[in-house]
Amino acid sequence: MTAHDGEEIVGYAYGFSLQPDTHWWQGLLTPLAEETIRETGSRTLALSELMVRAPWRGRGIGRGLHDELLTGRNEERATLLVEPGNTEARGRYARWGWTELGRLRPPGKAPPSFKPCS
Repeated sequence: MTAHDGEEIVGYAYGFSLQPDTHWWQGLLTPLAEETIRETGSRTLALSELMVRAPWRGRGIGRGLHDELLTGRNEERATLLVEPGNTEARGRYARWGWTELGRLRPPGKAPPSFKPCS
């Protein structure tokens, strides 16, 4: 989904349902219970992208995109990944109710690692 200022796109959000054969949880550095990482294709929404262009930040656009993407979904939960050093994003997600689950290094990726949140 996108946010606009007139005709101009100023932000977007994208997510998808994690499928049973997902690689989302591969590379966990923090052990999580098998039940936590089990996917059914309709259990978890992965918030994959959330971006607002710099001149439009601080106006609630990101929160609006976030909330609209998550509202009315059939999935019972959502997850996202955030770089540990991105304290601005981590703080924002914490204020929005997200909880860090641990650390993860996606397969084939060199550092940085990520913090999965739910």
